[in-house]
Amino acid sequence: MATVQAIINAMYVVMYDRTADDTGYDSWLTSTVWGASGISATNAAATQATSAQAQALADLFESTQSTRFTAVYGALTDAAFIEALYMNLGGNFSGVSSADVFYWTGKLTALGSDRGKLVGQFVTEFLDLNLAGSTDTAAVARQNTFINKVLVSQNWVEQSGKAGNSFMNAATTTDAAFLAQQAVLNGVTSTSSSRDAAIDQTDAAAAADSLAGVVGQTETGTTFTLSTASDLINGSSANDTISGAFGTLASTDEVHGSAGTDTLDVRLDTGAGTPSISGVEIIKLNSRNHSATLDFTNIVGATAVSVEGFGLALSAVPAGVPVSVNGGYSSILAVNVSTTATAVTLTLDINSAQSATYLVSGVDALTLNGNGTTNSLGSASDIGAASAVVIGGTGAVSLNLYSGGGGLSADAADSLTAISTTGAGAVTIDAGTAALNLTISGGGGDDSVTFRGNFNNSDSVSLGAGADSVGIQNCAAAEVFVDLVGVETLSLDLNASLTGSMSGVTTASTLNLRMDSAASANVFSSMASGLKTFNVQSAGASSNAVFTYTGGASDVVVNFVGSTATALETAAQTATALTFHSIIMSGNTGSLNLNVN
Repeated sequence: MATVQAIINAMYVVMYDRTADDTGYDSWLTSTVWGASGISATNAAATQATSAQAQALADLFESTQSTRFTAVYGALTDAAFIEALYMNLGGNFSGVSSADVFYWTGKLTALGSDRGKLVGQFVTEFLDLNLAGSTDTAAVARQNTFINKVLVSQNWVEQSGKAGNSFMNAATTTDAAFLAQQAVLNGVTSTSSSRDAAIDQTDAAAAADSLAGVVGQTETGTTFTLSTASDLINGSSANDTISGAFGTLASTDEVHGSAGTDTLDVRLDTGAGTPSISGVEIIKLNSRNHSATLDFTNIVGATAVSVEGFGLALSAVPAGVPVSVNGGYSSILAVNVSTTATAVTLTLDINSAQSATYLVSGVDALTLNGNGTTNSLGSASDIGAASAVVIGGTGAVSLNLYSGGGGLSADAADSLTAISTTGAGAVTIDAGTAALNLTISGGGGDDSVTFRGNFNNSDSVSLGAGADSVGIQNCAAAEVFVDLVGVETLSLDLNASLTGSMSGVTTASTLNLRMDSAASANVFSSMASGLKTFNVQSAGASSNAVFTYTGGASDVVVNFVGSTATALETAAQTATALTFHSIIMSGNTGSLNLNVN
């Protein structure tokens, strides 16, 4: 039968994965659960505790520290709670079978689902269990680890009770003493050397009047492996890894991380359903099948998702959790973000070396960091709730809002008002045909923006470094190009006569101008002196163009390109010949060179 001393220390170890200290230990010695037996520090090591006394003590541990108990165990199922006790007791879940867990869930039911009382019985049975001569090596190691932790705990009690060592008594769950009481158990295993090392650390801390050496201890994490059966996994207080081969992660699995930064690293080739996962910060997924799916509805506490492979569809991803795509595979990744949050944000970090297409839905703000070769948002995406898209990274990224050219549908981006590019990669934006009143800002790549008849005075383009270009098709009859900054090349495709102010085109050096037969009279005013090269096409025999500079000297070159196609042309719009009636340049005192191609 276990002693009072062992039972008190064991409660701290099993229930809260920490040692006792002098203040707490002494308070439990005076508890009424011991009756009139006269327990004291001098006789606690020799006085036997009954199972009923251990259960009553555990009940008090729970009720007097209910906030802590609920925070640690409240969200766990009964089976997961029992697994957590095993982890605290033995430091791992090795050798614990589903039958073992079933045994203790039965005990819990018999105790009226009183988890406190179950801890008391759990502690008593494991301290009293006689494994002499047992061939169950995992059970022997687990019990030895438990006993070693109890001995380390008692040593902490003794050291913290000495004069001048009150700094070793914990007042809160965040102070140095509490953290040290957890840390000193981290390296304790079934070996006597690990126990002695922890005791030496405690003694050294007491002698040095400092907990720094103990707090700095870290526990080696545990690697758990998912099976094809239903898994129940509780992590340790260290950085654990839960790994799984193809076909092992399923809705019936339950995985609970503890302290530390835990990682789920699993391969998917089919639907993984809705597994229950909590306290696992990093989710790594490797997909090799276009039917692979994972529903995040029951996944709580993830801070990052990493994907490698192709064909994976993620649903109900928590808002704000970044998703990164890695590896050398051509990828198609579908990400649906949970709409339970009021401001749904998604960050996609695209690190694949191959081209990749991403299907995104359910977001209010989207960040695409493209570091791969060619990255694009698929036509089935729905970012209709998003008002802002940020595009970064070092790779090429394409954002196509033109449904007529394989882009998003007409209403899939109807709330979008801002697109910003922040990386060094080349970004291609097709703004489509809807009037979105976009504000587009540029990064360091050679960016390209196309408007298809939807450009208006409320649109603003301010591009950064690189050779950037803007193309505008089907301009309105009267247009003021208010804000086109950082644009080196401006291409206009006119299907009607245009009177346009170029006052906002301050950085362009090249104007590509194509006029069909209906664009017969075109006037461009307030041109900056930096606009020096004109590439002109016309399909009309009587087309006129008047260019007026605001002043200054520029050496202007006009290239009549005839039937040579520009970037904005289609086969149906090919210019027939050089049929201009007149071009007039005014306000410029520099030279004028005409080239006919």
